[in-house]
Amino acid sequence: MKRNPTPCFALLAKRSLFFVLSFASLRTICFAVLCSLFFTACGMFPGQEKNYTASDLNGTWTEDTNPQCFWVYSLSKDDSGEYYWGKTWDEAEDVYESDVDADFHGNGWFKWSINNNNLVQLHMMNISEASPAKTYTVTSCTSTTLELKDTYGKTLTYKKVK
Repeated sequence: MKRNPTPCFALLAKRSLFFVLSFASLRTICFAVLCSLFFTACGMFPGQEKNYTASDLNGTWTEDTNPQCFWVYSLSKDDSGEYYWGKTWDEAEDVYESDVDADFHGNGWFKWSINNNNLVQLHMMNISEASPAKTYTVTSCTSTTLELKDTYGKTLTYKKVK
C-alpha cells in the first residue's frame, strides 16, 4: 500500500504556519510591551502630567523677556480658602512693589490656584472684584525656573529671584 504524501505535507504546513504566526504574535507582543514601557517612562500617555502644588510656585519670579516685571506667588489664602494671593508689578513702567502693597488687594493683586498642572489667575481691579480668569498649563517648574503655556499656546518663562 502506497502512502499519500499530501496529508503529511498538509500537517507539516499547518504546523509551520502555526509556528510562524506564533512567532509573529510573540514579536508583536514584545514590541507592544516595549513601546508601553517607553511611553510610560517618558510620560507620553495622556493624563500623566506632572502634579504641581502651590509650594512649587511659592516665591518671587521675574519674566525672562522683561526682568523688571515681577510675580509673587504667596501661600496666604483668601477669605474663601479657595485661592492664594499673589501680586505683580513692572518696574519698567515705574510701578514698584510698594505701590502694589499700598493698594492692598486692588490693582496689581491676583488670586491664584493650581490643580495638577493647571494654573488659574484672577487679577484684581479697583473697579471690579476680579477680571476674567486666565488659565495656564504649567509645563515645567523647578527651584529656579517656571514655564507656563497660555490658552493660545504661547510659552512664558520665569526665573525665581527669591
